[in-house]
Amino acid sequence: MMKKILKYSGFVCALSLLTACSGGEPTKDEVMDYFIQKNLNMRFMFQHPSDEQRAQVIELVKKGLDIQSYNCKAVEGFQKVWDCKINFIAENKPGTGTVRFNRDESGKIHGQE
Repeated sequence: MMKKILKYSGFVCALSLLTACSGGEPTKDEVMDYFIQKNLNMRFMFQHPSDEQRAQVIELVKKGLDIQSYNCKAVEGFQKVWDCKINFIAENKPGTGTVRFNRDESGKIHGQE
């Protein structure tokens, strides 16, 4: 089962990279990847997790976070910067967050709250 999770995670990452090449606003998968990476960074701040630990956290975040909707607006004066309002349900509690995303030259999305 763990191999399936890792293969699926790799597939999702590859798919995100392909969509990132378009240079447009963040996709729903990229927004989810941002929250997954943020969660991984918080949980393993001073550790080097095993592949199994990473896969478990990724699976927990995917099960516990439901992005209901998001709306991104281009930031005036920038070509690849968006302010996104994200409506989500985390651990059965509704929430709203705002993240500023930017896309680097390689097409990768970065975010800051």
